[in-house]
Amino acid sequence: MDRWCVVSTVGTSLLNNWAREHDPSLNGLLRNIANEREKDLDAQTRNKVSALTNQVLSAAAVANPDQLKKMSAELNGLLSLYGNRLFSPERRALDTHYLIATDTYLGATCSDLLALILEQLGFGSVLQPPFTGLTTKSYQAFSGGISQLVEWCGRELSPYQNSNSHVIFNLVGSFKSLQGYMNTLGMFYADEIIYIFEAEDAELIRIPRLPVMLNEVEGLRSNLLELGLLAHGMRLDHHRTRNIPEAFLTPDGPNGYRLGEWGKVVWDTHGKELLASTELLSLPHLEYTPSFCGDHRALAPSDKALVQETLLKAAVAIETDGVRGLTEHGGLQYSTLNKSKGSEQPIDYFRVNRDIRITCTRQRSKLRLRRVGPHDQVLAKP
Repeated sequence: MDRWCVVSTVGTSLLNNWAREHDPSLNGLLRNIANEREKDLDAQTRNKVSALTNQVLSAAAVANPDQLKKMSAELNGLLSLYGNRLFSPERRALDTHYLIATDTYLGATCSDLLALILEQLGFGSVLQPPFTGLTTKSYQAFSGGISQLVEWCGRELSPYQNSNSHVIFNLVGSFKSLQGYMNTLGMFYADEIIYIFEAEDAELIRIPRLPVMLNEVEGLRSNLLELGLLAHGMRLDHHRTRNIPEAFLTPDGPNGYRLGEWGKVVWDTHGKELLASTELLSLPHLEYTPSFCGDHRALAPSDKALVQETLLKAAVAIETDGVRGLTEHGGLQYSTLNKSKGSEQPIDYFRVNRDIRITCTRQRSKLRLRRVGPHDQVLAKP
């Protein structure tokens, strides 16, 4: 049985639907505070919302699946997705649910409420990742929240992309701006996206994954060096980014750019594959010796990609903070070999992963790379 990872966007229909039917006097209140945070609301308003929340939770506890579907868009999508599988204890124990809500009082309240209902239904893993600023109150705040969301997808959803997992984006709820971004993210991270119309007899709409092929990502391979530097934090001027799709970039000061949200998504999903199949990038501050090139050619493709990613980190660290950037970079763990004391020039080394190391000599702000490979082998003959 495949493990399901279900990512649901959460709106406010759990409260709005109940208020519309049972207490219409609250409709205006809910609409007026839609973009507010808890700290911006007075005690009376919070008490009204709390009372409404308790009513919904009590009703959900005794509702059957058909009644739950009518309580909110999110539940309509989820229960339509599960169907009879809702009653499978194995299915509910295996699956993970992520609830993506706005950074608002009502967003958090409805997310908490939906999590409690899912737990009442027997789902054991319901998670609510926070995204600061994810609100339509201002574009700047929303953009910052989306940036966090993009990073979260790359970090948390990538491990599910294997034969034993199935990632589903439930985009029935939430506001249209968030749904638009999630729909695009689904092209990279979801195996399918589900929607449902509002009519009572509407059926679930299931959209299979539309893979973004490498040859359809304009400019990715031909601008791999620049994209790699941007992906590891370097700011590049407009001359070096002129051939990169504008959608991948975000402006940073006069005539400068950094990697934007969609650029990060494309890099996270395709960067390693490209690095594994290309020759060593010509990076600033790095020089490759024949022995290093030979070692690199002998590596497995996955290790080649890891090495290239590490070299990008090292190049950006030197470019940003000089040699200090190398020694202070926690991931590189740059150090000097004790056994090199008697040599003409000290030999240094840094970390690729748990097993692989790179040895080098340092000439001012330039590294001359000597060997790359398994820890014991490389450090024995650096």
